[in-house]
Amino acid sequence: NSPNFNRGITMIDDELRQTTKTSEANSKLYALARESNSANHLKNAADETVTYLERLKTKLIAETEGISQEEAAALSLSELSKQSNFDITTYMMFYSEMEEFSHVTLIEQLNGFESKLLEVYPENMREAVKETYPIQMNGSYQLNGEEKSWAEYHFEHVPIIGVVSFLSKLQSDIRQSENQALVYLISRPEASNPPS
Repeated sequence: NSPNFNRGITMIDDELRQTTKTSEANSKLYALARESNSANHLKNAADETVTYLERLKTKLIAETEGISQEEAAALSLSELSKQSNFDITTYMMFYSEMEEFSHVTLIEQLNGFESKLLEVYPENMREAVKETYPIQMNGSYQLNGEEKSWAEYHFEHVPIIGVVSFLSKLQSDIRQSENQALVYLISRPEASNPPS
């Protein structure tokens, strides 16, 4: 990989990390929806998922760089000495016995958030929301003439900078979806005129 390519990836990751600050803006929306059980469930699910993704990124960086998780949490992608390494991320996510950091656990976590997100909406809207949900894990991808699952396509034999950037994108997608659901919740008539 060229230095410019790696710089481009790290710039994208830096931008994605900034968009995860949507959670700060969402806190204002939560204040408006403070008595909504749906909002509380959504907040818990979003926070849990974003925190899980952050732990996964930190663990992958720590293992790849051979440093502590505390040190890894403080690094930006541009500071990684092994930006192109894909062996450790592939091993951890597909072959390791560290189940917490496997692609299976990642998919379960993302599916759990999606379920909580969909519960915010009435039944007649859920299919439309699901179709526009930015994290689509069903289906397959073609790579070098081979059919790959969502996890294989995004994480197997992908350099650490690509994996961490994609995990940052997932965090951003979670926060954006959370934001849209909150706007929906507080725009409903019963939210602005609660029964007394």
